[in-house]
Amino acid sequence: MVSAMCTDRITLSYQREDDILYVTFGQEGRKGTGINLHNNILLRLDSNSAEPLGLTFIDYSKLKNLSNLPLRDLSTLPKELEQMVRQLLLSEPVNRFIDTDSATFGYFSVINPSMEKVIAA
Repeated sequence: MVSAMCTDRITLSYQREDDILYVTFGQEGRKGTGINLHNNILLRLDSNSAEPLGLTFIDYSKLKNLSNLPLRDLSTLPKELEQMVRQLLLSEPVNRFIDTDSATFGYFSVINPSMEKVIAA
């Protein structure tokens, strides 16, 4: 079963069977670059416009209950992409779903209690 909710330009789609939450910013289906923030979290972005396209959370029900998850070492990315990802992590709408340690970019937590309604649907 897939639950979906759309608010303004954010679409949430939860696959209960696989425990995957897809978050789409803006129009669905746009192509972009995927950056693994963690083994279970993917940030999709348009590297030309520096616009976030979405997030994918694998094992969402487990992730949402954890804090201080290790963030991938962003310094392994090309410098321009690293700066873009850091900026996106601290900006709307990405920061509605991920709370990043802005001092070190070493850790983050999954946030947004209103997503509980999506899972319960």
